[in-house]
Amino acid sequence: MDRELLATTTTASLRGLRLPRMAIVEGREVLLHEECDPKRVERLSERLRQDGFLKNPPIAAPLDQFPGPLVVLDGANRVMALTQLGYPYQMVQVVDYFDPCIILDVWRHLLLDMPGVELIERIAGVLGTEIERVPQEEAQARLRRREVLCAVTLSDGTAYAVGGVSDLLRDVELLRRVVAVYKSTARIYRVLEDDLAALAQEYGGAEVLVSFPLFTKEEILAIAQNGAKLPTGITRHIIPGRALRVNLPLEFLQGSRPLDQANAMLQKLIGERLRDHRVRFYPEATVLFDE
Repeated sequence: MDRELLATTTTASLRGLRLPRMAIVEGREVLLHEECDPKRVERLSERLRQDGFLKNPPIAAPLDQFPGPLVVLDGANRVMALTQLGYPYQMVQVVDYFDPCIILDVWRHLLLDMPGVELIERIAGVLGTEIERVPQEEAQARLRRREVLCAVTLSDGTAYAVGGVSDLLRDVELLRRVVAVYKSTARIYRVLEDDLAALAQEYGGAEVLVSFPLFTKEEILAIAQNGAKLPTGITRHIIPGRALRVNLPLEFLQGSRPLDQANAMLQKLIGERLRDHRVRFYPEATVLFDE
């Protein structure tokens, strides 16, 4: 990976801080590693139609070299919304995936409106195998060792080790089947904590917590390269220096001009905003309440 190229900014620096690298790229060069949420894609599509601009660019990393295929780390629904609207170009924030500042973590799924016993029975039916009941500590230990697909904890304290592992792409497909059991019927909250009792109190009652394995960055790239997709809401990327509220007019993505011209226009737009003192950098952790 050409890290020197990735470090290059699209325009000047802000008080010595390198700006996020943003680029307009061919939509066919943008690969997804996770499924999209059809309802969110529909809402985003409608918002894009009404607003006429892309608010926050998806974040993507080169599969190998840049320019070249890119794997979306965050923003799959935005990519799909633009694709469904017929835009041949995408704007992305390009990052070096193997920069140690970029952390790959994992979400857990807290489920409401899903009885735990029913869930286990349905998962067993989908996988065609018995689901082993084990102590919670053992279920989590097996998950950390990547010996099971996922672990399920119920509100009564029981836990289950779900499935066994074979190869990466097969495991991804099985995880999709597991999540498909509940994604259309349960209310799902992405959480980091593993204390189901505390979570149930905070979220107003919950019966199930589904925990997933922590994948590696190499595995995420391999998943996207092979056309597989993890269920939505499992991978969590912590990426410093995110570009937000870029508000790029969608006409930039219509494909009516060559990529080099579109990118030149993008650089000009960013330069104008710098000169107008409209670019801000916030090093503090931020909590948003309107997303």
